Amino acid sequence: MPLLDFYDQVLQLKAFRNEYAAYWASTAEKTKSGWSVDAVILPAAPTAAILPGKWYHFDYSTIANTLDYVSVVIPVTFADKMLDSFDDKYQPLNEKDKKNWLAYDAEAYDGAPAAVQLLGRRLEEEKLLEIADLVVDALKKSLSTG
Repeated sequence: MPLLDFYDQVLQLKAFRNEYAAYWASTAEKTKSGWSVDAVILPAAPTAAILPGKWYHFDYSTIANTLDYVSVVIPVTFADKMLDSFDDKYQPLNEKDKKNWLAYDAEAYDGAPAAVQLLGRRLEEEKLLEIADLVVDALKKSLSTG
């Protein structure tokens, strides 16, 4: 890639990051405290764990890298072939979703961890780790009170 093209890509990335940072800061207008949100909970992946050669949808994991934000992944449960059967009535949303859906194998995924991801702002690693501790504690509490 020619240097000027690379530089243009870097400028576009910086503009995107600045736009998203402004959006994140604008959440302060929607909270009762007047502060922006501390973190966002989102999927770590569209599936439990990853089967070799079947990783088609990595968009969830690229968000933090693209924005230069921080993330923490927390395992929350495990796939269970008795509960998580293949749903042949499901209608995929697009081709990528269809690939993920068709790659599902209840036997292969049985026992694989499923996780959520916490996304936090740039340079807020310590804050996000504290939030992760709160989420883990809440998950443990919900499991113990069932």
